[in-house]
Amino acid sequence: MLSLPIKTAQLTRLLSGLVAASGVLILVTTGGLQPFTHLEYRLRFQLRGATAWDDRISLIAIDEASLAELGAFPWPRSHYAELLGRLQAAPPSVITFNLLFTDSAPGDGQLAAAMAQHQAIILATAWDQDGQPLDPVFPLAGAAMGSGHIYQPQAPDSLVRTILPQIQGQPALGIATAEALSLTESIVALPPLDRPLPVNWPGPVDTLSTVSFVDVLKGRVEASRFHGQIVLIGATATGLDQLSTPFDINPPASGVHLHGAVLDNILQQRWLQHLQAPWWLLLCLGPLLGLGLGRPWRQQRVLLGAGTLAWILLARVLMTHGWWITVVEPVLLLGLTAVTCGISQELRDDRRIRQYVASLWHTHAPALLLSPQESRAPSIADSASIEQLVTLADQLGRSQATQAAIARSLPMGLLAANIDGTVWFCNPLASAWLGVTTGETVASRLKTWLTAAQWQAVRQGEDISPQEIQDGDRWFALYLEPLRMDDSASAAGPMGFVLLLDDISYRKQMELDLRTLNYTLEEQVQQRTRQLESLNRDLRREVNERQRIQDRLVYEAHHDSLTQLPNRRLFLWHLQQRIVAGGQEFAVLFLDCDRFKLVNDTFGHWMGDELLKAVAAVLLGSVRPTDNDGSVAATTTTRLPIWSRLFIYSSSGG
Repeated sequence: MLSLPIKTAQLTRLLSGLVAASGVLILVTTGGLQPFTHLEYRLRFQLRGATAWDDRISLIAIDEASLAELGAFPWPRSHYAELLGRLQAAPPSVITFNLLFTDSAPGDGQLAAAMAQHQAIILATAWDQDGQPLDPVFPLAGAAMGSGHIYQPQAPDSLVRTILPQIQGQPALGIATAEALSLTESIVALPPLDRPLPVNWPGPVDTLSTVSFVDVLKGRVEASRFHGQIVLIGATATGLDQLSTPFDINPPASGVHLHGAVLDNILQQRWLQHLQAPWWLLLCLGPLLGLGLGRPWRQQRVLLGAGTLAWILLARVLMTHGWWITVVEPVLLLGLTAVTCGISQELRDDRRIRQYVASLWHTHAPALLLSPQESRAPSIADSASIEQLVTLADQLGRSQATQAAIARSLPMGLLAANIDGTVWFCNPLASAWLGVTTGETVASRLKTWLTAAQWQAVRQGEDISPQEIQDGDRWFALYLEPLRMDDSASAAGPMGFVLLLDDISYRKQMELDLRTLNYTLEEQVQQRTRQLESLNRDLRREVNERQRIQDRLVYEAHHDSLTQLPNRRLFLWHLQQRIVAGGQEFAVLFLDCDRFKLVNDTFGHWMGDELLKAVAAVLLGSVRPTDNDGSVAATTTTRLPIWSRLFIYSSSGG
C-alpha cells in the first residue's frame, strides 16, 4: 500500500476504529447481536464439554412413567406424604419441592405431618401475572423450613442463562436449598444476591442422578439411596415446566434441572461471574485497535485471526475458572475495525494512486521509449482513469525490458538494490559473480569487500572511489553510485544504489606478468653485474700476481740468490748511472775474503755459503741509512749497491 504522512494515516485509523466501536455499541444496545450471543452461549458450553453434577444431588422426577401409573397431574397430597414417609427410613439432608402448593386441598394435614418428620423441607413460591405472590398454603408453609422462588427468566430461545438470586426478599429455590443445608449440615458460601447469577450448566440433564417418582413411591428403589442427599422433587414429563439448556434442546430439560444446576454451582463454588466492560471502554478500544491495524492487508488478516483465536482461548480459560467474558462483541469489533480500516485505506490508496500516476508520468515520461503516437502527455481527464495507469505501466515495462536487455548484454556485472541491500535488478554476470538473485540481499557480500566507513557512506548515498577487489582467483573493479529519483543534489535521500562489477582479472594477470618479467630482468642484471665484479677482481688479482712475479724476476735478475746482495748487473747499472750523471765523485771499493777456498775445502761449500751470508749481513749492517741519499754534497759519502760476492764502493772521503 502507498504510504501517507504518519499523522494523517494514524488519525484515519483512529476514526475508523471509532466508527466500528460505535456500530458495535449500537448493535449491543438495540439487541441486534442477541441471536449471535445466544448461539455463542450454547457453543461455548458444548466446546467446554460436560462436567459431573455434584453427587450429593438426587432428583425424584415426576416423569411419564409416574403419570401413566399414578394418573394425570396434579396429584393428591397423599402421594407426596407417602413419598416422604418412604424417605423417612433414610432421611435426606434437605428435600426441595419444585412444585407449587398454593391451594388448599384434602390431605394438607397429612402432608404437613409427613413434612414435620424431616429436618429441612423447602417449598416453591412464585408470582402470578399481576405480581401477586403464590405462596404455599399455611399448613405446609408452617411445616417447611423455608421457601424459594422458581421464577425463570427465559430468552427467546427458551434457554435460561441467568437467574435472579433474590426477588422481594425471597431467595431462588436453589439458593434457599443451599441455605437450608448450611443450617442443618455444613456452611456453604453463597453467591452475591444483589446481581443476576449466571448459570454454569454442568452437563446434560440425563447425567444427573434421577429416579422416577413412582419407583420410590412403590418401594422399587431403596430409600437408603437418598440418605444424607439433597433431594429435588419436580416435574420432568413432557409439557410440564420445560426449558432448554446448552446441552438439552430436543428433548428439553425442566425447571427442576435449572434449580439443580444452581444448587450444583453453589455446592461446587463454580457459578459464573460476568466481566462486562462499560460502553466508554468499547469506544476507546475501537480507536486503539484501528491504530494497531495500520499494516498491510496480509498482516492485518494474520493479526485478525490471531486476535480472534487468542480472545476465544482466553474466554475458554476464564470460563474454567468461573469468569464469563463475551466473545461476539470483541470479535465483531476487531473484524469491523479491520474492515473499516481496510476500506479507508483503499480509498486513500485510490486517491494516492491517481496522484502517484500523474507524478510518475511527469517524472518518467522523458525517459520512456515511446512510439510517435504515444509521445503526447495525458490530459487531465486521462489522469483520472485507469487507462492512464495501464498505458504508463506498458510504456515503463517496455522501457524496462529494453534497459534490462541492454544490461544483460553488458560485459560487466550490473546490480541495483535498495538502500538496505535487497536486490531488485541483477544481470546474469552480477548474479554469477555475486551469487545473488532478485529479492536476495547483497549487503553481507559488500560488507566483506568494503570497510565499515565505506558501507555507511553507501547507505547515506555518498560517492566512494572505485575499489579493486580480489575474490578467489578473480579480480574485480567495484563501482558504487547512489540511486535517486532524480539528479538533483537536494534529494531527500537515496532510494538505493547501483553496483557495477568489471572483471579485471586479465589486466591484473598482465600486470603480474610484467612485474614478474621486470623482477626477472633485474635479477639477471644484478647477477651479470656480480659476475663482472667477480671477473674484475680475478683480473686485478692476476695483474697483481703478474706484477709481483715481474718484480720478483727483476729482483732476482739484479740480486744474488744466496746473499740477497745486488749482483754485478745491478752494480754496473748504478755505476754507469753515476758516471753518466757526473758532478759527483765516487770510488769503487773491492773487498775480498782471503782463503775462502780453504773454508770451502775444509768445511764444505754449504759452510762457505753460510760464511758469505754472514759477511753480507755484516756489510749491510754497516751501511748507514743516510747513505741512501742520492743528492749529496761533495763531502757526503754516497753508497752504491754492494755487489754480490763482496764488492763494495765508497766515496773519496772514506
